[in-house]
Amino acid sequence: MLKIVSFILLFICTTTVYALSAPGIAVTAAGDGKVRITVLQGAEASGYNVYFNGSYLSTQRLEQGSDNFVFDGVPGAYCVASFASVDGVVDYSPCSASVTLQTTDPAPSAPGNFRATLYSSTVAELFWDASIDDGSVELYEITRDSQLVASVNGRSYFEPSLAANSGYNYSIVAVDNESNRSDAATLNLDTGTGSNQPAPVDSGDSSVPSVPGNLRGTFYSSTAAEIFWDASFDDNGVASYEIRRDGEVIAQIDGRSYWEPAIDRNQSYFYEVVAVDFNGNRSNAAQLTLGNGAATEDNQEPQQSNQLALQLPANRFNLEEGASAALFVPFSVVRSSDNNRAVNLSLRAEHPSSESEFSYQIEPSNLSQSASGVTLEVRLAVGAAPLDFHERRFILSATDGDNVQEARIIFDVKPVKAPDVYLLAGQSNMEGSSEMFAKNSNPGGPDELIDRIKQLNVKSNSQDVFQQEWQFTDEFANTSTPRFIIAEDPLHEPRAPGRFSKEAQFIGMGLSFAKAALPHTSQQIYLVPAAWSATGFCAGASDGLSWNAEQTPENFLGGKLLADRALTRLNMTLRETGGVFRGILWHQGEADSNNNDCANRYQDNLKKLVSRFRTEALEDPRGAGARGPDAKIPFIVGSMSKGSDDRASFASFGATKSIVDTVHRNIASSISHAEFSNNDDLQPPAYPCGSGSCIHFGAAAYRLMGTRYHDALRRIIAR
Repeated sequence: MLKIVSFILLFICTTTVYALSAPGIAVTAAGDGKVRITVLQGAEASGYNVYFNGSYLSTQRLEQGSDNFVFDGVPGAYCVASFASVDGVVDYSPCSASVTLQTTDPAPSAPGNFRATLYSSTVAELFWDASIDDGSVELYEITRDSQLVASVNGRSYFEPSLAANSGYNYSIVAVDNESNRSDAATLNLDTGTGSNQPAPVDSGDSSVPSVPGNLRGTFYSSTAAEIFWDASFDDNGVASYEIRRDGEVIAQIDGRSYWEPAIDRNQSYFYEVVAVDFNGNRSNAAQLTLGNGAATEDNQEPQQSNQLALQLPANRFNLEEGASAALFVPFSVVRSSDNNRAVNLSLRAEHPSSESEFSYQIEPSNLSQSASGVTLEVRLAVGAAPLDFHERRFILSATDGDNVQEARIIFDVKPVKAPDVYLLAGQSNMEGSSEMFAKNSNPGGPDELIDRIKQLNVKSNSQDVFQQEWQFTDEFANTSTPRFIIAEDPLHEPRAPGRFSKEAQFIGMGLSFAKAALPHTSQQIYLVPAAWSATGFCAGASDGLSWNAEQTPENFLGGKLLADRALTRLNMTLRETGGVFRGILWHQGEADSNNNDCANRYQDNLKKLVSRFRTEALEDPRGAGARGPDAKIPFIVGSMSKGSDDRASFASFGATKSIVDTVHRNIASSISHAEFSNNDDLQPPAYPCGSGSCIHFGAAAYRLMGTRYHDALRRIIAR
């Protein structure tokens, strides 16, 4: 207390003359009870003293390349005094103008780029870019002509029954997990002229977004890395982030990470990330040097003391993901001869990303005056997303109250040795119905076989093969010999015994999905084909040949044989490969779009099916906690074809089909860990339709759809 009083008296006595000007600041909420102060002027100072309601609160310093700092705080009045050392003397500025913060929980940014597409004079779809929030955006409220018409968790809304030659006024508001509401984005839609102009906005905006925070990078292998950053803030929302490597623009994205699959860890790369708002205003660049021994995270140099010492057997250890036994690191705390105080021990990550699935225990965490031996016990559980080889950095800290001694510990993470397993389900567009002879599996061709991508060698979808109900759940009736093969299109056709390739020459989307996933895993990928064309939840010509999770009393619904069969195939693969269930790929809906009762039950039936898959899948290396209706097993759905050619047009959906389509587009609001893949643009002439009619996508579309499904998977993982 005496030291604090002395400091305050010293500050008061020296406020008559200032060598530094008062800084300019902006004070905003950072969420989770935190406050962000952005230094607008005076960023050359060594540090900043923060005052709250007239009293000293804390001292803060800017990280390199950043113009803001974040700390625990509450609503109230803040001012900041800067200080710097000049010729060995510390000079202080007067306090900045006081800025009052009303809340520490900010509202989301307004949804960006609100726009519409007219599919006909009565059918339209609204689209918007994601709002940014410190927590999570739970839903978007859509208003048409001042009437609330929908609350969705996706980023599009389908309007199947508008009036022709009419005008509509739309607004959309983002709502976060604390019920904070964004400003509204607005749009005028004219179904007569096809215009869809956003409502006028103030184009005089000249304020720039804040610098992207906490720019960092991680190498997953000697050639693959990923950079990450925290969201920038802007009064009109951030539209995108521009990424430059060594001065060259390499990407413009609306996410907060960028994947580098082909760089050399032994070389040095200089990255810059700039935030751009919807009026084209650009932030200053966040900067990072990656590779060649450069820091891959925000390295915090360990503190040192001559009163304490930490003795470890090494500073680098191998940590295996999902290992049955914990990693034990014994170490000792050595005190100076005149120090007999108790010591407290703790471990902290150098970056929050290192904490994912990581757990530890220090025993004992409090050392008595005479004790010195300690054990650090560490585990890394298997998460929802596959890992590559990488390192995680932590700081081990010992303190006796006055003295702090720290040491860096690096864990080299070895991914769990278990393949990634994906279930492919639905009807013909998941089964694959491209143009005949579209397959190009020659070396270097788009459908080339990859040794690390395997599949269950399933038998053909034929009622000549599946004549009896028991055959749907019999493993031998489901598979050909050998049981597992290198994945080859068409995935749902078998490779005959004794042959080295399949005879059929059409493709689907599954193989291109796996190829897109391959750079993000060090393991093999196993695909489990389970789709069957012209099937759904609705009763068909063969009532049992349906996807219901359970038997239902309604006559308009079919049976559950395809759900039973899918689980049989999935569990067979999990058991025999020891793999991890990484996701469900679903493309279906057409078979439920011809019956109003089936369409109205579609969302509920889909939820039940996903719940059953997640619950009844065999336990894998993630453990029992990764099973259950809401287990984090990603579920991805895709849009139905809107293609047209001289055979038929599917550009406009009828009322019943629009019900099913709306379920797909809003899937993230009805099923946990789910995402929608929009493929509306994959139409002729650029993307020819597939077999039979344009209800089927063609080969060029399927190859792109696979990568889009994987993009959707990555969006789920990033949440």
